[in-house]
Amino acid sequence: MTKFLTTPPSNSRAETVFNAMLKRNLGKWAEYRSYEKRNVANSTAYQIRKHIVAWTEPNVDYTAVTRRKPDGTYAVWVSAVRIKEDTDAETE
Repeated sequence: MTKFLTTPPSNSRAETVFNAMLKRNLGKWAEYRSYEKRNVANSTAYQIRKHIVAWTEPNVDYTAVTRRKPDGTYAVWVSAVRIKEDTDAETE
């Protein structure tokens, strides 16, 4: 049964362990997931770079690439490049 809400959830971008580890290890690469098809892996990497995936944060710059594994699947590798300063805190 579908659950309907009267108001949307307060925060749809939830902090995950994966995102927390990326932010603690800036510039280091981590394998996100593996896919059977290359176009699915490329699409996922694009969605991570453009902050479409729910666990990404707008103030963190990510880079993501697709690499073929020896077993024939395609892995998405992600790295947090930098954390932007909060510019809204300084405005009056």
